[in-house]
Formats: sequence, C-alpha cells, structure tokens
Amino acid sequence: MKNLIVTMPMHNEVYAFRYPVQGNSEIESNDEVIFGVNGVLGRILKPKEKVKLIFIVSRGGKDLGIENTKLFREEFDRVNGGKNLDVSENVVELNFNPVKGEFEKLTSSLIESIDEGAEIIGDFTFGSKPFPFVLLCAINFAEMFKQASLLYLTYSKVEMLDGPGKPPKNPMLYDLTSIYYLQKLIGAMEGRNHTTALKMLNDFFAMN
Repeated sequence: MKNLIVTMPMHNEVYAFRYPVQGNSEIESNDEVIFGVNGVLGRILKPKEKVKLIFIVSRGGKDLGIENTKLFREEFDRVNGGKNLDVSENVVELNFNPVKGEFEKLTSSLIESIDEGAEIIGDFTFGSKPFPFVLLCAINFAEMFKQASLLYLTYSKVEMLDGPGKPPKNPMLYDLTSIYYLQKLIGAMEGRNHTTALKMLNDFFAMN
C-alpha cells in the first residue's frame, strides 16, 4: 500500500507545469500538473493499488488548504484515470501560527496516519518551514516500528521571475530521497572514528 504525505498551499495562485525531474528520470512525467508529486504518482502507481492520501493542511490566513485538497484530488484522479485505484484520504491539520506542542502533536498524528507496512511518498513543496524535519522524524519512526519504507521524498520549485501575480517559470521537481538516507547513515556512525565515518560519508556521496 502506498501512503502519500503532502502539504497543501494556503493560496489559490497555482499553475500547472510539466515538471522536469532533477536526477531521476524514472519518476519524470509528461503530464502538466499543479502539484509536482501528482506527476510522480501518475508514473509509479499500478492498477487497483491501494493508496492513502495524507494531507497536511495549515489553518489560518485565507484558509484555502481544505479547498486545495479537493484540487489535488481532482488532479490525482485525472493523471491516474482508468487505474481503478482504491483511494482513502486523511487530513491532518496544523495551526498557521503553531502554539507550544503543535509540532509534537503533528509528528504523532503523522505516525498514526501511516499504515503498517506502507510504502511512503513524502512531498514538502508547501507548508511551514519546520515541516520537513517533522516529516523525516515520522518516516523514521514508521520505518523502525511500523515496517514502513520510504520510496520517494520530493520537492517542487518554480521561480517568480516576473513579480507577484505573474505566472512563475522554470519548474523543477527534486528527488531528495537520498537526503533521508544520508541522515540515517550519519545516525549509524556512532562509535566509529573520524576517518571511518568520513569514508562512509564519501562513499555515500559517490553513489548518489
């Protein structure tokens, strides 16, 4: 079963692009999408597969996060048309101005939302700046104690070259999965000397 964890934008100025992928042609899609990770899902999901969409929604400001979950789902259904997917949804809410304990609560909610044995795709294109750290913690826990595994960690970028209100340019989707495994590798270096640890690190970089 696939679990997607994806943050929702809090605005309605969104544009569709064909996203080239930096460094991983296997997940590059020809579809024009608003949410870059939907292009990835269109490539990797198989017919009749079970998929859980876990939406991270910040509440506050114009409060458009919930509306954007509907936009995401419409696009998801379009790029996966005809696959007969078994899809469920879960919304995890976060205050735009988080109070004490909010990110601890978010971590717990994410861990609870991830299915036993799930293959996880994480995307942190939108959302608050601390969220990527929360996401990494939740995935690490799920791998250790829920027999889950990370498939891809993605981030989509565009450039606002012409100023506010103008369509952005130069879309790119980054596969950052190796960053997750880098932090796991560093965590496994405890007890090793500096020379051995540095060799492990350089060997890892040479593989990516």
